[in-house]
Amino acid sequence: MIGTFAMAGGVLLASLPQILQENFGYSTIDSFKPLFLIYLLAGIAVVVIYFFFSKEIEVKKSLDSKTFSTNLSPKSKQIILKLSSLFALDSFAGGFVIQSIVAFWFFTKFGVDLTTLSLIFSVAGVLTAISFFFAAKIADRIGLIYTMVFTHIPSNILLILVAIAPTFHMALGLYLARMSLSQMDVPTRQAYIVAVVEENERTAAAGITNTSRNIAQSISPSITGAIIQSLWLSAPFVIGGMLKIVYDIGIFMNFRKIKPSFEID
Repeated sequence: MIGTFAMAGGVLLASLPQILQENFGYSTIDSFKPLFLIYLLAGIAVVVIYFFFSKEIEVKKSLDSKTFSTNLSPKSKQIILKLSSLFALDSFAGGFVIQSIVAFWFFTKFGVDLTTLSLIFSVAGVLTAISFFFAAKIADRIGLIYTMVFTHIPSNILLILVAIAPTFHMALGLYLARMSLSQMDVPTRQAYIVAVVEENERTAAAGITNTSRNIAQSISPSITGAIIQSLWLSAPFVIGGMLKIVYDIGIFMNFRKIKPSFEID
């Protein structure tokens, strides 16, 4: 949640090129160069912070096979294989509506300038960060899987509605409403992964599921341009939303009865 708040603040810097162009006479290319410098300095700062971490933050247990395992039990393998496949579908669908594509859509359809876009994405980031807090509260009441599914489906319906919004203000309202729900499955998903496998399998389970998500999301942005050109400017929103709903149904049908031990108790 803290990281998402920080990201929301960082997004505001996206308005810097427009400010430099309008007030200081920078060229388009030169106005973007300070952003790369800021990114470099932030990366260096992170490295420096890591150097100051104490060794006390490491796991206290001895690093034997009982503490960490790269092998999953047959039961865990079955669960992680299904989860990885569904997470890959969700991530593939998400690749159709990554932030750069959404920014392109707002700019092309409504002529939204860079400063306004940075403000939109910053507000969206704040709403997303706040939603993490409520996700935990909802999960305590109805369970992790139900929270994942029944917050994600409405967000994907809103995503599809964004595609057909006739005005900027309507599209903006739908988009922000979508962002206030769309990431509530993130903390619940992470909690579910580590809760349904053995303690010593958690690192391997997290690694496998994250890898499947990252690989899948690297594919869809590369074909989004072709889809926009051959079909419709808003087609990625519809395709992404529909695929994500398929993912939600898949998660619900396959895992609604597989509950973590603390939910059974």
